[in-house]
Amino acid sequence: MRKLFRKRNKGQATVELAILGSIVLILLAYLLQQGYTYNAKQSLEMYTFRQALRLSRTYEKGITLTVIRDIFNPSFFSSLNRQRIMATASVEYNPWKLYAPNVKEDIASRRLFQIGDAMIVNDTYYEIPPVRMKVATKGNSDPCWMWSGASIQDIDPQSFGGVDTQPAAKVRLSSSRNTALVRETAQAKIIKKDLTTIESIPTIIIFDDAEKIQENQLKDSSWIPNTENEYVESVQVKSADIPFNVQFQLEEQATRSKETTTLHGK
Repeated sequence: MRKLFRKRNKGQATVELAILGSIVLILLAYLLQQGYTYNAKQSLEMYTFRQALRLSRTYEKGITLTVIRDIFNPSFFSSLNRQRIMATASVEYNPWKLYAPNVKEDIASRRLFQIGDAMIVNDTYYEIPPVRMKVATKGNSDPCWMWSGASIQDIDPQSFGGVDTQPAAKVRLSSSRNTALVRETAQAKIIKKDLTTIESIPTIIIFDDAEKIQENQLKDSSWIPNTENEYVESVQVKSADIPFNVQFQLEEQATRSKETTTLHGK
């Protein structure tokens, strides 16, 4: 009876140790994942600022750059765990330089996007086109049309309004393929396993309409001197210049390989 009791205690202790070990491994995996994500975000923020600084010197204009990319996090529960990160940096070039806001190519700042590793590697950008507007003040009731950056409402939302203004869910497609190649020689048996995932990832940019731009300009006119004669009275926007909502569909393929060699016994 005493031996049976000891065996039960040993079995219970083994189970408790196994559960405690599993919890510790889960916590370590979580900490490793969070640390990797934090480092990836910091690296992306530094890259975005350096690129914005370089582009502002190249174009001699202020630059607002947004970079979006997907990273693979280490995980004990799935082979390839993908997560999206984003960073934005704004750099002014020269506050004393005069620009011609009535000329489309000579506005003070530009808004650029890099979406996906392909655009980052190839050093290519998507530029948000400017919009024409008139800002009437108390001291200038008949202003000229001038170009200004388009107003962005949301970047990469969970749902968005289509042409019929009805919400449409983002569709993210994913497929996986496992392959195994076995080679055997006189000395060893070699097994190579490949896990390939192909994902179609949507990225959406939604722009404000003319009414929203007018509302924002009337609320926030910090770029105009806040004096009695410069008080903003009305704002007109060329609706035809406002960009349509943009949807990028990224096709990304990732492969994870593992090779095992087993020597033949003598």
